[in-house]
Amino acid sequence: MVSKAAPEIESINVFTTDAEITFSQYMQINSVNTSNISITINGATVSGMIAPMNAEYDYEGEEQYASMFLFTPDENMNGEVTVSVGGAVNYAGTVMESTYTITKTAIAKPQRIEAAESTSVTFSSGALIEVSIFPTEAGANKTLTAVSSSPSIVSVVNSTVTTDSEGKANIMVNGNLPGTGVITIYLEGTSLSVSVDAVVGEVADSSNKCSKVTASIVSGTVVEKGTQVALSSETDDAVIYYTTNGTCPYYAEAEDKYTYTEPITIDDDIFIIAYAAKDGYENSNTAGFVYTVSTSDMESFILGDLNGDGEVNANDLTILARHVGKVEYITDETYLANADVTGDGSVDASDLTKLAQFVGKIISSLD
Repeated sequence: MVSKAAPEIESINVFTTDAEITFSQYMQINSVNTSNISITINGATVSGMIAPMNAEYDYEGEEQYASMFLFTPDENMNGEVTVSVGGAVNYAGTVMESTYTITKTAIAKPQRIEAAESTSVTFSSGALIEVSIFPTEAGANKTLTAVSSSPSIVSVVNSTVTTDSEGKANIMVNGNLPGTGVITIYLEGTSLSVSVDAVVGEVADSSNKCSKVTASIVSGTVVEKGTQVALSSETDDAVIYYTTNGTCPYYAEAEDKYTYTEPITIDDDIFIIAYAAKDGYENSNTAGFVYTVSTSDMESFILGDLNGDGEVNANDLTILARHVGKVEYITDETYLANADVTGDGSVDASDLTKLAQFVGKIISSLD
Protein backbone atom coordinates (compact mmCIF):
# COMPACT_ATOMS: atom_id res chain seq x y z
CA MET A 1 0.00 0.00 0.00
CA VAL A 2 1.36 3.43 -1.00
CA SER A 3 0.50 6.49 1.06
CA LYS A 4 -0.69 9.54 -0.88
CA ALA A 5 -0.07 11.88 2.06
CA ALA A 6 2.79 14.34 1.86
CA PRO A 7 5.68 13.62 4.24
CA GLU A 8 6.09 15.78 7.33
CA ILE A 9 8.71 16.35 10.00
CA GLU A 10 7.97 14.19 13.04
CA SER A 11 10.74 15.49 15.30
CA ILE A 12 14.07 17.33 15.32
CA ASN A 13 16.56 16.99 18.15
CA VAL A 14 19.52 19.35 18.28
CA PHE A 15 22.65 18.41 20.21
CA THR A 16 26.07 19.99 20.44
CA THR A 17 27.53 17.12 18.40
CA ASP A 18 24.79 16.57 15.81
CA ALA A 19 21.12 16.97 14.88
CA GLU A 20 18.59 14.16 14.42
CA ILE A 21 15.80 14.70 11.88
CA THR A 22 12.87 12.28 11.78
CA PHE A 23 10.26 12.24 9.01
CA SER A 24 6.75 10.81 9.23
CA GLN A 25 7.47 8.51 6.27
CA TYR A 26 10.41 6.76 4.64
CA MET A 27 12.18 9.16 2.29
CA GLN A 28 14.30 8.96 -0.84
CA ILE A 29 17.76 9.20 0.68
CA ASN A 30 19.26 11.33 -2.08
CA SER A 31 16.51 13.94 -1.55
CA VAL A 32 17.58 14.59 2.03
CA ASN A 33 20.80 16.57 1.71
CA THR A 34 22.40 19.90 2.53
CA SER A 35 20.57 21.48 -0.42
CA ASN A 36 17.17 21.16 1.27
CA ILE A 37 18.24 21.05 4.91
CA SER A 38 19.60 24.32 6.24
CA ILE A 39 21.18 24.61 9.69
CA THR A 40 22.24 28.03 10.92
CA ILE A 41 23.50 29.71 14.09
CA ASN A 42 22.90 33.46 14.31
CA GLY A 43 22.28 33.48 10.55
CA ALA A 44 25.55 31.76 9.71
CA THR A 45 25.32 28.44 7.87
CA VAL A 46 26.66 25.40 9.72
CA SER A 47 28.52 23.09 7.37
CA GLY A 48 28.47 19.35 7.80
CA MET A 49 27.30 15.99 6.46
CA ILE A 50 23.91 14.24 6.38
CA ALA A 51 23.54 10.47 6.56
CA PRO A 52 20.56 8.09 6.99
CA MET A 53 20.20 6.42 10.39
CA ASN A 54 17.76 3.60 9.56
CA ALA A 55 18.19 2.87 5.85
CA GLU A 56 16.21 -0.12 4.55
CA TYR A 57 15.88 -1.70 1.11
CA ASP A 58 12.53 -1.85 -0.67
CA TYR A 59 10.79 -5.16 -1.40
CA GLU A 60 12.78 -5.63 -4.60
CA GLY A 61 16.04 -5.03 -2.76
CA GLU A 62 16.99 -2.32 -5.22
CA GLU A 63 16.44 1.06 -3.54
CA GLN A 64 17.12 2.20 0.02
CA TYR A 65 14.88 4.55 1.98
CA ALA A 66 15.11 6.05 5.48
CA SER A 67 12.95 8.05 7.87
CA MET A 68 15.69 9.19 10.27
CA PHE A 69 18.72 11.26 9.29
CA LEU A 70 21.75 12.52 11.20
CA PHE A 71 23.40 15.87 10.50
CA THR A 72 27.00 15.92 11.74
CA PRO A 73 28.54 19.41 11.78
CA ASP A 74 32.18 20.07 11.02
CA GLU A 75 32.40 21.70 14.46
CA ASN A 76 30.27 21.37 17.58
CA MET A 77 27.14 23.53 17.74
CA ASN A 78 26.33 25.81 20.67
CA GLY A 79 23.54 28.20 21.56
CA GLU A 80 20.39 28.66 19.46
CA VAL A 81 20.35 26.50 16.34
CA THR A 82 17.81 26.94 13.52
CA VAL A 83 16.92 23.95 11.35
CA SER A 84 14.92 24.29 8.11
CA VAL A 85 13.79 21.32 6.04
CA GLY A 86 11.97 21.52 2.70
CA GLY A 87 11.74 19.80 -0.65
CA ALA A 88 12.46 16.27 0.61
CA VAL A 89 10.71 13.46 -1.29
CA ASN A 90 9.18 10.30 0.16
CA TYR A 91 9.36 6.73 -1.18
CA ALA A 92 6.29 7.31 -3.38
CA GLY A 93 7.69 10.45 -4.99
CA THR A 94 5.60 12.89 -2.95
CA VAL A 95 7.34 16.14 -1.97
CA MET A 96 6.94 17.93 1.37
CA GLU A 97 4.15 20.49 1.05
CA SER A 98 5.98 23.24 2.94
CA THR A 99 9.27 24.07 4.59
CA TYR A 100 9.51 23.18 8.27
CA THR A 101 11.60 25.49 10.47
CA ILE A 102 12.39 25.25 14.16
CA THR A 103 14.91 26.87 16.52
CA LYS A 104 16.29 24.90 19.46
CA THR A 105 19.07 25.24 22.00
CA ALA A 106 21.84 22.72 21.38
CA ILE A 107 22.18 20.39 24.35
CA ALA A 108 24.55 17.59 25.34
CA LYS A 109 23.58 14.30 23.74
CA PRO A 110 22.84 11.22 25.84
CA GLN A 111 25.19 8.42 24.81
CA ARG A 112 24.00 5.45 26.83
CA ILE A 113 21.67 4.20 29.57
CA GLU A 114 23.02 2.05 32.36
CA ALA A 115 21.30 -0.27 34.85
CA ALA A 116 22.16 -3.53 36.57
CA GLU A 117 22.02 -6.56 34.25
CA SER A 118 19.64 -8.30 36.64
CA THR A 119 17.70 -7.65 39.82
CA SER A 120 16.11 -9.94 42.39
CA VAL A 121 12.48 -9.39 43.29
CA THR A 122 10.82 -11.13 46.21
CA PHE A 123 7.49 -12.73 45.33
CA SER A 124 4.58 -10.42 46.25
CA SER A 125 6.98 -7.55 46.99
CA GLY A 126 8.69 -4.73 45.12
CA ALA A 127 12.21 -3.81 44.04
CA LEU A 128 13.81 -0.69 42.63
CA ILE A 129 15.89 -0.56 39.46
CA GLU A 130 18.22 2.45 39.39
CA VAL A 131 18.75 3.82 35.89
CA SER A 132 21.43 6.34 34.89
CA ILE A 133 21.92 8.31 31.68
CA PHE A 134 25.43 9.21 30.55
CA PRO A 135 27.06 11.61 30.21
CA THR A 136 25.57 13.05 33.39
CA GLU A 137 25.15 16.55 31.94
CA ALA A 138 22.99 15.08 29.16
CA GLY A 139 20.72 13.09 31.45
CA ALA A 140 18.86 15.66 33.55
CA ASN A 141 15.05 15.92 33.26
CA LYS A 142 14.74 13.20 30.63
CA THR A 143 11.71 10.91 30.28
CA LEU A 144 12.20 7.16 30.63
CA THR A 145 9.56 4.55 29.82
CA ALA A 146 9.72 1.02 31.23
CA VAL A 147 7.95 -2.04 29.79
CA SER A 148 7.78 -5.58 31.17
CA SER A 149 7.96 -8.56 28.82
CA SER A 150 5.90 -10.64 31.28
CA PRO A 151 3.65 -8.44 33.46
CA SER A 152 2.00 -11.50 34.97
CA ILE A 153 5.42 -12.40 36.47
CA VAL A 154 6.91 -8.98 37.12
CA SER A 155 5.07 -5.71 36.55
CA VAL A 156 6.21 -2.10 36.34
CA VAL A 157 4.71 0.20 38.95
CA ASN A 158 5.84 3.55 37.52
CA SER A 159 6.11 2.99 33.77
CA THR A 160 7.12 6.61 33.04
CA VAL A 161 9.65 8.53 35.13
CA THR A 162 11.72 11.70 34.86
CA THR A 163 15.42 11.71 35.69
CA ASP A 164 16.85 13.98 38.35
CA SER A 165 19.59 16.60 37.94
CA GLU A 166 22.21 13.83 37.85
CA GLY A 167 20.46 11.84 35.13
CA LYS A 168 19.19 9.16 37.51
CA ALA A 169 15.75 7.67 38.14
CA ASN A 170 14.22 4.67 39.90
CA ILE A 171 11.90 2.19 38.22
CA MET A 172 9.85 0.14 40.66
CA VAL A 173 8.75 -3.39 39.81
CA ASN A 174 6.50 -5.85 41.63
CA GLY A 175 7.00 -9.62 41.74
CA ASN A 176 3.65 -11.24 40.93
CA LEU A 177 4.65 -14.85 40.22
CA PRO A 178 7.93 -16.79 40.54
CA GLY A 179 9.91 -16.64 37.31
CA THR A 180 11.91 -14.22 35.18
CA GLY A 181 10.77 -11.25 33.13
CA VAL A 182 12.70 -8.65 31.17
CA ILE A 183 12.23 -4.97 31.95
CA THR A 184 13.19 -2.79 28.97
CA ILE A 185 13.73 0.90 29.65
CA TYR A 186 13.63 3.41 26.78
CA LEU A 187 14.87 6.99 26.65
CA GLU A 188 12.20 9.12 25.00
CA GLY A 189 13.18 10.79 21.74
CA THR A 190 16.20 8.54 21.18
CA SER A 191 17.00 4.98 20.12
CA LEU A 192 18.70 4.29 23.47
CA SER A 193 17.43 1.52 25.74
CA VAL A 194 18.62 -0.92 28.39
CA SER A 195 17.21 -4.29 29.50
CA VAL A 196 17.21 -5.77 33.00
CA ASP A 197 16.41 -9.38 33.91
CA ALA A 198 14.00 -9.31 36.86
CA VAL A 199 14.08 -12.62 38.72
CA VAL A 200 11.13 -13.22 41.02
CA GLY A 201 11.98 -15.71 43.77
CA GLU A 202 9.93 -17.61 46.30
CA VAL A 203 9.07 -15.95 49.59
CA ALA A 204 11.99 -16.21 52.01
CA ASP A 205 11.67 -16.89 55.73
CA SER A 206 10.10 -13.71 57.10
CA SER A 207 9.51 -14.66 60.73
CA ASN A 208 11.60 -11.71 61.91
CA LYS A 209 10.84 -9.34 59.05
CA CYS A 210 8.15 -6.71 58.89
CA SER A 211 5.23 -7.48 56.62
CA LYS A 212 5.14 -5.44 53.45
CA VAL A 213 3.08 -2.27 53.26
CA THR A 214 -0.29 -2.55 51.53
CA ALA A 215 -2.69 0.14 50.35
CA SER A 216 -6.45 0.43 50.66
CA ILE A 217 -6.72 1.20 46.93
CA VAL A 218 -5.19 -1.02 44.24
CA SER A 219 -2.09 0.55 42.68
CA GLY A 220 -2.71 1.86 39.17
CA THR A 221 -6.26 3.01 39.92
CA VAL A 222 -7.65 6.24 38.50
CA VAL A 223 -9.18 8.14 41.44
CA GLU A 224 -11.14 11.29 42.04
CA LYS A 225 -9.27 14.32 43.36
CA GLY A 226 -9.34 14.30 47.15
CA THR A 227 -9.48 10.52 47.45
CA GLN A 228 -7.68 9.18 50.53
CA VAL A 229 -5.51 6.05 50.49
CA ALA A 230 -4.57 4.26 53.69
CA LEU A 231 -1.31 2.36 54.17
CA SER A 232 -0.89 -0.55 56.57
CA SER A 233 1.34 -3.46 57.57
CA GLU A 234 0.29 -6.69 59.28
CA THR A 235 3.22 -6.31 61.67
CA ASP A 236 1.83 -4.88 64.90
CA ASP A 237 3.21 -1.48 65.91
CA ALA A 238 5.36 -1.20 62.76
CA VAL A 239 6.17 2.32 61.61
CA ILE A 240 5.60 3.05 57.93
CA TYR A 241 7.93 5.41 56.07
CA TYR A 242 7.17 6.65 52.58
CA THR A 243 8.10 9.05 49.80
CA THR A 244 6.02 10.61 47.04
CA ASN A 245 8.75 11.78 44.64
CA GLY A 246 9.92 8.43 43.28
CA THR A 247 12.95 8.11 45.56
CA CYS A 248 13.54 5.05 47.73
CA PRO A 249 12.55 5.84 51.34
CA TYR A 250 15.42 3.64 52.56
CA TYR A 251 17.90 6.24 51.33
CA ALA A 252 15.81 9.40 50.91
CA GLU A 253 16.85 12.71 52.40
CA ALA A 254 15.01 13.63 55.59
CA GLU A 255 12.94 16.33 53.89
CA ASP A 256 11.69 13.84 51.26
CA LYS A 257 10.79 11.03 53.67
CA TYR A 258 7.53 10.97 55.64
CA THR A 259 6.30 8.95 58.61
CA TYR A 260 2.82 7.62 57.94
CA THR A 261 0.29 8.82 60.53
CA GLU A 262 -2.97 9.18 58.60
CA PRO A 263 -4.48 8.43 55.16
CA ILE A 264 -2.79 10.23 52.29
CA THR A 265 -4.98 12.65 50.33
CA ILE A 266 -4.51 12.40 46.57
CA ASP A 267 -4.90 15.76 44.86
CA ASP A 268 -2.50 15.12 41.97
CA ASP A 269 -0.99 12.11 40.21
CA ILE A 270 1.22 10.41 42.79
CA PHE A 271 3.79 7.64 43.14
CA ILE A 272 4.14 6.38 46.72
CA ILE A 273 7.02 4.13 47.80
CA ALA A 274 6.76 2.76 51.34
CA TYR A 275 8.27 0.27 53.78
CA ALA A 276 7.56 -0.87 57.34
CA ALA A 277 10.07 -0.85 60.21
CA LYS A 278 10.09 -2.04 63.81
CA ASP A 279 12.79 -2.38 66.45
CA GLY A 280 14.16 -5.91 66.51
CA TYR A 281 12.74 -6.67 63.05
CA GLU A 282 14.19 -6.51 59.57
CA ASN A 283 12.67 -3.75 57.44
CA SER A 284 10.07 -4.90 54.95
CA ASN A 285 10.68 -4.76 51.22
CA THR A 286 9.55 -1.54 49.57
CA ALA A 287 6.12 -1.41 47.97
CA GLY A 288 5.00 1.07 45.33
CA PHE A 289 1.60 2.53 44.60
CA VAL A 290 0.70 4.72 41.62
CA TYR A 291 -2.52 6.72 41.41
CA THR A 292 -3.78 8.99 38.66
CA VAL A 293 -6.32 11.72 39.33
CA SER A 294 -9.31 11.50 37.00
CA THR A 295 -9.81 14.36 34.54
CA SER A 296 -13.31 13.29 33.50
CA ASP A 297 -16.65 12.49 35.08
CA MET A 298 -16.72 8.97 33.62
CA GLU A 299 -18.83 6.76 35.90
CA SER A 300 -18.95 3.49 33.98
CA PHE A 301 -16.05 1.36 32.84
CA ILE A 302 -15.59 -1.19 30.12
CA LEU A 303 -15.15 -4.94 30.57
CA GLY A 304 -11.53 -5.71 31.45
CA ASP A 305 -10.74 -2.16 32.61
CA LEU A 306 -9.62 -2.69 36.19
CA ASN A 307 -8.19 0.73 37.01
CA GLY A 308 -10.72 3.11 35.47
CA ASP A 309 -8.52 4.64 32.81
CA GLY A 310 -10.92 3.73 30.01
CA GLU A 311 -8.47 1.28 28.41
CA VAL A 312 -7.76 -2.44 28.60
CA ASN A 313 -4.03 -3.12 28.54
CA ALA A 314 -1.09 -4.69 30.38
CA ASN A 315 -1.80 -2.60 33.49
CA ASP A 316 -5.18 -4.31 33.88
CA LEU A 317 -3.57 -7.70 33.25
CA THR A 318 -1.13 -7.02 36.10
CA ILE A 319 -3.94 -6.09 38.49
CA LEU A 320 -5.84 -9.26 37.61
CA ALA A 321 -2.72 -11.42 37.93
CA ARG A 322 -2.09 -10.07 41.43
CA HIS A 323 -5.73 -10.75 42.38
CA VAL A 324 -5.75 -14.30 41.04
CA GLY A 325 -2.32 -14.95 42.59
CA LYS A 326 -3.68 -13.72 45.96
CA VAL A 327 -1.07 -10.96 46.12
CA GLU A 328 -3.40 -7.95 46.13
CA TYR A 329 -7.15 -8.37 45.94
CA ILE A 330 -9.58 -6.30 43.88
CA THR A 331 -12.19 -5.07 46.36
CA ASP A 332 -14.14 -2.48 44.37
CA GLU A 333 -17.40 -4.05 43.14
CA THR A 334 -17.27 -2.32 39.75
CA TYR A 335 -13.74 -3.51 39.06
CA LEU A 336 -14.60 -7.02 40.26
CA ALA A 337 -17.46 -7.10 37.76
CA ASN A 338 -15.14 -5.88 35.01
CA ALA A 339 -12.60 -8.56 35.97
CA ASP A 340 -15.08 -11.34 35.26
CA VAL A 341 -14.29 -11.29 31.53
CA THR A 342 -15.53 -14.86 31.00
CA GLY A 343 -18.92 -13.95 32.48
CA ASP A 344 -19.16 -17.04 34.67
CA GLY A 345 -19.78 -15.14 37.89
CA SER A 346 -16.32 -15.64 39.40
CA VAL A 347 -12.87 -14.11 38.97
CA ASP A 348 -10.23 -16.78 38.55
CA ALA A 349 -7.46 -18.12 36.28
CA SER A 350 -9.82 -18.46 33.32
CA ASP A 351 -10.40 -14.70 33.37
CA LEU A 352 -6.63 -14.12 33.55
CA THR A 353 -6.10 -16.36 30.52
CA LYS A 354 -8.77 -14.62 28.47
CA LEU A 355 -7.58 -11.12 29.39
CA ALA A 356 -3.98 -12.10 28.52
CA GLN A 357 -5.18 -13.33 25.11
CA PHE A 358 -6.95 -10.01 24.53
CA VAL A 359 -4.02 -7.85 25.63
CA GLY A 360 -1.71 -10.03 23.53
CA LYS A 361 -4.07 -9.53 20.54
CA ILE A 362 -4.72 -13.26 20.23
CA ILE A 363 -8.44 -12.53 20.45
CA SER A 364 -10.05 -9.31 19.28
CA SER A 365 -12.88 -8.95 21.78
CA LEU A 366 -13.76 -9.78 25.38
CA ASP A 367 -17.49 -10.01 24.59
